[in-house]
Amino acid sequence: MTPARHLRRALAIATAGAILTALPAAAFGPTTDVVTGDPGQHLVVSDLASRAGDLFMSVDRMAGSNPFTSVHWSTDGGSVWDNTTVDGNASRESQATLCAGDGLVAYAASAVLPSADWEITVGRYTLDGLGSGSYQIAPPGANRKPDIACIANTKVAVAWFQNTGSGFKVKLYVRRAVGEELSPQSLTVGDGSVAKGLAVAATSGRVYVAWVDGTALKLRRYAVGPAPSYTLSSLGTATVVTHSSVRDPELSADGQRLVLAYQHRADVRVRRSSDRGVSLSGPVTVRDLPYPSEVGASPTSLSIVGTKVVLGVLELGGIETLTGKGIGFVSTNGGASWATRPKHLGGRTVATLIRISGNQRYAEAWDQSISQPATEHVRFRRE
Repeated sequence: MTPARHLRRALAIATAGAILTALPAAAFGPTTDVVTGDPGQHLVVSDLASRAGDLFMSVDRMAGSNPFTSVHWSTDGGSVWDNTTVDGNASRESQATLCAGDGLVAYAASAVLPSADWEITVGRYTLDGLGSGSYQIAPPGANRKPDIACIANTKVAVAWFQNTGSGFKVKLYVRRAVGEELSPQSLTVGDGSVAKGLAVAATSGRVYVAWVDGTALKLRRYAVGPAPSYTLSSLGTATVVTHSSVRDPELSADGQRLVLAYQHRADVRVRRSSDRGVSLSGPVTVRDLPYPSEVGASPTSLSIVGTKVVLGVLELGGIETLTGKGIGFVSTNGGASWATRPKHLGGRTVATLIRISGNQRYAEAWDQSISQPATEHVRFRRE
């Protein structure tokens, strides 16, 4: 989630069109209400994952002072959704993936409120609704902002911030997605700034972690070893950009391709790689806003299949009252140029690619967590 930040003097909002291309847009199907909570309940759609025609979504909710997370899945392309609550305890900061045929969600959980001690837990949900399970990967402590990715449809990689007593460290944990794990792998990636976010992505051959340490956006690559252990080995860390404003990285990878999105100044920028992160392109500005100003944009989600990429963005503004809108972007050339999808009245937007009749289609979910007064809705639509 993108936290509210200090918003400076008002300037006119500007949007650059240099990298926005004319992209024939497929018609959207009907909009579906995935979640309709109690009146006044605050909902934030945190992640949306897809594999083939299945969808898996995580939603963070606030009922009074109690945060909790629910997961929602669809096996028919988003027309009908099933759901469950992930934990009997307080839970927050959820992120989702699909792996080994199941939906998995990583989140911070606590048995008591108010709490400074949050454990990192992974919940597993079969998409037929017949069974589920969960496992803890970090004991109660100052753990924050997990992200999760699937390796080779067999293992999952979870990254998060953990306060080790000498500041926050970025941790990475790898284990089997389903079943017993006799030898999970636990790694320390590096120092990190918890307020500025992290992201993890994976393919059958690589795991990538992006995070911010102070003013530096960093990218670390790991090689995935052979089955059955899929042991990770580090390939080194690169500093992508250094600036006091850099934050909120998002990652996605497919084969040799890697795409990294982040906020820089008030803009959303993207860098691309076609050699599994060995080299990155120069920045492409997807959302161009004045800086400093009362408005800024951050990426919320990123998904790539082949040369098609989709990006979710949350644009926040305001001086006394926080306002915002979600925007979806699509690229058909690996992230070199982008087009916006038709906008809607809503808050945070997350986007993914879903395969329908052999074609990769744009899909998005959004909440009303910024636009008042309908804070209790999460909606979905796809091409």
